[in-house]
Amino acid sequence: MALPPYAYILIVFFGLVILGTIALCLLGCLGVRWCCKLTNKLDNKRQPYAVPPGFSLQPLHNIRVDPPIPPEQTAGVAAENAFLDALPGLPHRYSYRDLETATKGFKIILGEGGSGEVYYGEFPGETEVAVKRLQSAIQGDKEFRTEVATIGNIHHINLVRLRGFCLEGIHRLLVYEYMKNGSLDQWLFRNDSKRFLDWPTRFNIALGTAKGLAYLHHDCQERIVHLDIKPQNILLDDMFNAKVSDFGLAKLMSRTDTSQVVTQMRGTPGYLAPEWLLFSAVTDKSDVYSYGMVLLEILSGRKNVSPEESEVEKQYFPRWACRKIEEGGSIDEIVDAQLGSLGELDLQQADRVLRVAMVCIQEDMLARPSMPMVVQMLEGLIQIPLPPPLPMKFALNTQFARILDLNTQSALNFSSIHILSDPSSAAPSTQFADPR
Repeated sequence: MALPPYAYILIVFFGLVILGTIALCLLGCLGVRWCCKLTNKLDNKRQPYAVPPGFSLQPLHNIRVDPPIPPEQTAGVAAENAFLDALPGLPHRYSYRDLETATKGFKIILGEGGSGEVYYGEFPGETEVAVKRLQSAIQGDKEFRTEVATIGNIHHINLVRLRGFCLEGIHRLLVYEYMKNGSLDQWLFRNDSKRFLDWPTRFNIALGTAKGLAYLHHDCQERIVHLDIKPQNILLDDMFNAKVSDFGLAKLMSRTDTSQVVTQMRGTPGYLAPEWLLFSAVTDKSDVYSYGMVLLEILSGRKNVSPEESEVEKQYFPRWACRKIEEGGSIDEIVDAQLGSLGELDLQQADRVLRVAMVCIQEDMLARPSMPMVVQMLEGLIQIPLPPPLPMKFALNTQFARILDLNTQSALNFSSIHILSDPSSAAPSTQFADPR
């Protein structure tokens, strides 16, 4: 039976519709594929927004934003960078983030002073360090430059080692080797039976400190005067070896300079040499005086200045010790009583240390020995001259009045210096020549 003509027309029509639908589907698939390829190309062009290797995305509240640097300080940072770049043999330079990570966000405080805090840190590989963060912008910059320039490229067993530094924006940080036993004052002035130094340890600390100062004064290319020798700046490693630290006040002096005037009086009351207090003039003999004061504290186990003492004369220990020597007193009256009770005190060695201390704190700076001579005296290689009668009459009276004045003042005020005796009346003493 033959189909009518219109049936053939319908078959052809529906066939064309089906073929058209298939063609449209194919074109749609090709269009989607082309769009995907175009999107991938655009993503590849956005690589600058990808997270770099070694970094990770953090929540916004975890991101630290440093305060903006004032324009005047920006110039100072550039000057400091130029200053540091000109120094030879600089230690490692750390980023602020490195030190923030090493100290776990500056969490553990080892100590603090007028210029900033010192924090415990640890680098990969269990390398322990002490990180000093300077606070004051003006004083911190000066101490930072002085410290890096002074000990950045010198090494001695009795000087603390500067392992590195950080100069980044407003941040000034110094990285030192870590001293497990802290500073000397933590062992001398605490009533703790667990923190007691026997006599051999005290003598080795005194000798090591003297060797460190002798190196600064006579073995460096330029003479380095520390200007802040005190028990707090003598650090002790795990074997109780002494290491001189904190060179923020140090001065560089040429070999031809006999003295240098300090325009800004700083330092620690009780350890300042008379010439520094009165005339603002400092030499390496100023360190000798401070070292002599430290020797007395190592010997006695007490602070040289003790206002709480019931006996007024004992409030300033050096003057009392000097009087005991003049009266022919025993060394047992001056040394730490706990040393005598243990029966381990070497009386001959202790007497030598006392005599060295008295020679070091002479009023006349020319009467003080050099630090290499002090080392030889402590080792018993050269004879120690006895100081003349009343060797420190002027110096002790002046220093004593000055210290009493400083008990109620936070800064030095030269107008309040009270001289209780005429310096011209001081007895002449033996002058020491520096070793060649």
